[in-house]
Amino acid sequence: MAVRVFIYAYRKPTIDLPTFKARYEAHVQLVPRLAGEDFPLSHKRSYLARTTVDSSPR
Repeated sequence: MAVRVFIYAYRKPTIDLPTFKARYEAHVQLVPRLAGEDFPLSHKRSYLARTTVDSSPR
């Protein structure tokens, strides 16, 4: 059975991109331990680099 999971993680403006990636990679290593043998054989991660900063709506 095939399962797809999409995780949309947003970086806080106070955290730079290398720090965000390092923290994400450290936390994603917990998933195989939690999922056990149900963890997929392969997975892919992509990072979108934004060149502008959007202000959040109030």
